Amino acid sequence: SFFEAVLQLLRSTLGLSAEEAIALLEPNHLLESLAADESLAVRKAAVASFAVFLRACPIPAVCRLWGQQVLPLVLDNEASVAERALEEVDLALLKPLEKAGLAPHGEVASRLPAVIDALDHESAECLKSRVLGFLAIRHQGRLPQSLKSALASVAAGCLSECEYDEWPLPVWLMLEEAAAREPGSVPWKLALDAWLALGGAVLASKSDRQAMLLKAAVLRVLEHSVLKLPVLNRDSLAKDFFGVLVQLAVPPEQVSSMLRFLEQSLGASASRKHDGLPKTWKADLLQAATAVLEKSQDSHGAQLAEAFFLMGELALLDESVISEAATSQLQAAAVGGLELAGTRVQLSPAARGHAFVALGKLCLRREALAKRLIEIFVLHLEKGQPLAVRNNVLLIFGDLCGQYTSLAERFLLRVADLLVDRVELLRKQSVLVLASLISEGFVRIRGDLIFRLLHVLSDPAEPVRLTAESVFTRVILMKQPLLFQQSLVETIYFLNGLANASQKGCVVNIAFSLLKQPSRRVAVYS
Repeated sequence: SFFEAVLQLLRSTLGLSAEEAIALLEPNHLLESLAADESLAVRKAAVASFAVFLRACPIPAVCRLWGQQVLPLVLDNEASVAERALEEVDLALLKPLEKAGLAPHGEVASRLPAVIDALDHESAECLKSRVLGFLAIRHQGRLPQSLKSALASVAAGCLSECEYDEWPLPVWLMLEEAAAREPGSVPWKLALDAWLALGGAVLASKSDRQAMLLKAAVLRVLEHSVLKLPVLNRDSLAKDFFGVLVQLAVPPEQVSSMLRFLEQSLGASASRKHDGLPKTWKADLLQAATAVLEKSQDSHGAQLAEAFFLMGELALLDESVISEAATSQLQAAAVGGLELAGTRVQLSPAARGHAFVALGKLCLRREALAKRLIEIFVLHLEKGQPLAVRNNVLLIFGDLCGQYTSLAERFLLRVADLLVDRVELLRKQSVLVLASLISEGFVRIRGDLIFRLLHVLSDPAEPVRLTAESVFTRVILMKQPLLFQQSLVETIYFLNGLANASQKGCVVNIAFSLLKQPSRRVAVYS
């Protein structure tokens, strides 16, 4: 109410525009901190403040802020905050979308809520996965029929009324979620028409980010509608998809959907000949990828990345298609030991990073291979390795730890050592990987891991520090509310690098010592 009153005063008395008034007030940091406050009442009040703010001044900057702060609160740990956030999302976004879906032909795009076009990609993904996921739980795993119908009507209206760069991406992301939960629930003709309007399998310009994201979302809807498509349309799409995949001319975000489309399409056509798609299509795609590796001296970085990515996605789809020879090539490329005609090939750090990702995906399907290679993965977390390699290996380790907990858990402290790495990105990634494993119950919060995570609360980089604070507030303290009280003494020993710290349940690690940095110790204790 305060913001609303001040906004009205600034605009009426001083004649400022909405944008000028917002720039003068600079409410972003205050509202962001309120949305993440420890107090239940404050977070609920923050949702109400965002609601008033949005109604009083629905400009793009405010809409973006609303999406970044209100949407995540739908999954707040406190049910009353989540309920209040969901009410606000329903009032500001879902109900207006349903009204727009009922608009007369030619007026749909003009009736869309202001907030839908201002959401950034991260907020749109949050809307798709979190908000719709929460709604589905309330409706026995399905989305409300009124919402699905409205989304289809809005998408169809925008398809006929607008150019693709004016289509609302969040609508297609929500349609994707609806199709994933209930295959065939989105009209196949809508998805097919949108795909063709976006140019079909023809590669969009990489500079046209809107087209790339839209094509990926529409393709995922098509993937879930494959069995509803008429045979001729299905065969035609399958032929197009195979043609661009074998040429390695597909953006990464579209590869997995095309592969799954081909798999389902061939399964649906098992009793008849499939024109334009060989039965050995998986082996043919693998051969196309390995051919790039065999010419890696003449291949540029993008080609190698596409080849490695395709091999990784094929491994996830059907690991049996990845031969031992291809596995050996992947391993050699990842560790920098790829040889061609007796000569070692020097791959770029980025290419090696992609090779590690592909190898990691294969390990997720082959436990024996994961057991054999886990120490190689951990070895490439060391400081002497390129950043691209270390970062990708860290992410792979997180997936392997979730899949084979007993296998990877013994190396967990090696990953935790990255919490004091010189590279800020690796420190932040380590916090996120560990938080994910803790929240899903793959890793127990105990021993040295606690003290290493507490150390990050004093990290000199604000993004890392704030991430750690959020992890403690939203994940760790929800599992162990008395953690700080129970580990205070041990934490003091650990952070001061005391020689007898091991007697208190932790092992001395000089890298984590803050003995000469009292201000950082205070940051942890407070």
